[in-house]
Amino acid sequence: MQIGNRQIGAGHSCYIIAELSANHGGSLEQALAIVRAAKAAGADAVKLQTYTADTMTLDVPSDIFRVQGSLWDGQHLYELYQKAATPWEWHGPIQREAARLGLDFFSTPFDATAVDFLESLNVPCYKVASFELVDDPLLINIAKTHKPVIMSTGMATVEEIEHALKVLRSNGSGEIILLKCVSAYPASPKDMNLRTISDMQQRFQCPVGLSDHTLGHMIAAASVTLGVCVIEKHMKLSHDEVSVDAKFSLTPEVFGEMVQSIRMVEAALGQVSYTCAADEAKNLAYRRSIFVVKDIKKGGSYTLENIRVIRPSQGLSPRYYEHILGTCAVKDVERGTPLDLTMIEGVIMSKPVFLSGKIIDLCLLEPSDDFTRYFNWVNDQEITQYMAVGNFPLSVESLRSYVASHNQGKSILLGIYPKGQQKHIGNILLHMIDAQNRSGEIGILIGERDFWGKGVATEAIALLSRHAFDRLNLHKLYAGMVEGNEASQRAFEKVGFTVEGKLTQHFYLQGCYRDCTRMGLLQKDLKNV
Repeated sequence: MQIGNRQIGAGHSCYIIAELSANHGGSLEQALAIVRAAKAAGADAVKLQTYTADTMTLDVPSDIFRVQGSLWDGQHLYELYQKAATPWEWHGPIQREAARLGLDFFSTPFDATAVDFLESLNVPCYKVASFELVDDPLLINIAKTHKPVIMSTGMATVEEIEHALKVLRSNGSGEIILLKCVSAYPASPKDMNLRTISDMQQRFQCPVGLSDHTLGHMIAAASVTLGVCVIEKHMKLSHDEVSVDAKFSLTPEVFGEMVQSIRMVEAALGQVSYTCAADEAKNLAYRRSIFVVKDIKKGGSYTLENIRVIRPSQGLSPRYYEHILGTCAVKDVERGTPLDLTMIEGVIMSKPVFLSGKIIDLCLLEPSDDFTRYFNWVNDQEITQYMAVGNFPLSVESLRSYVASHNQGKSILLGIYPKGQQKHIGNILLHMIDAQNRSGEIGILIGERDFWGKGVATEAIALLSRHAFDRLNLHKLYAGMVEGNEASQRAFEKVGFTVEGKLTQHFYLQGCYRDCTRMGLLQKDLKNV
């Protein structure tokens, strides 16, 4: 739904309505003051109720027309509505003040004459009160304006809500938002049943909000966690108000606290994310990693006694602990040294490879690994459009065969993982293309979008390039990429690769390269990358 310039619904912040109702206390100046207070408190809109005592009920001295058992117990309906009504001649000044402040203005009509009057003011939408949800003639009049409708559902059964929606839609109404509501004044928190909000969203296929008559603002803020898109709350100027609605209305200060709480909850809800928050990133340094805990001489074995998983995280990830046991030290290593790849003998092309950087770890993929993520990447057109080769395997079993064939002698295929985590976010491949001239080819795929543009590709390329030059004695590396894949090209260039021209030949992978750029890197010192 759109009201004025404001989009309302999933993906947008909660639309907050300040209901004036009878809190004007019979004074236009007080009504205008509430509008100004609503703006200062952070409301998006102000709302009135448009009726007269004569359009609401009859002036008949009978107990049938007398309120029983509520906040207004004993009062005559006609006299109550006379006291509470907002004079129609006030609507224009209130509307203009709202417009001056940048607030939306609309109202709840209670009969056809009120709808006609509000149409003359060109209000952007209509509110249907809970008590009027069963008033078909009123719903038809509102629907025929073709404007959006916000409808409260206090006291209503499922069948009554379905019927009201049918009446509105069949008569041409605009978009509809339903408000969960308990029509008690004030309402008790134990009666709110906020879980109904989720059911309403699914059952009626409508955005859902909350019309809240509880005291305070905790219930309104809590409802945001359930996805409400509108919150309506009554507002008064001060604790001293004695209007018919004052008891369950918020002062500007409390209303402002409610708005702040709602915005805080919205910010905290955020989005689905398994990435490290900026404020917790500094604590990654205090995760566990593999350290040497007893002096080891060159040629000595890494054992349960001399290496342990402890804090901090400067060493290799604990995921590699079992693989390292039994390997040999290539130099003397002192107690308290974080373990890294350069201290381990026997990590070569045809054996398990573990490379650890500042933000990622690389680990040799094995056919027994879970390829669910990998399968999703190579079947995602947004990702594969940037891959240089065609005819990539598309089934899990073909991926297993692909991995098995590459981690034998002339190729290594490594999974990319956030530092110290189990989440598989991409792959990087190194292939020996010319043994005599000691040259190889690197290919990389970052499959998880949350990690695009985070420096992951650059560090993975640097780690594998350093391994290729320092441990595998390669002299030159190449990379091919689809022309226009600027992100990939930038990552290679940061490591030191330079463009060598256009690559059109058949090459070592699955099929023929698409027209793409070829980059190369001569053996160099990559320690600072």
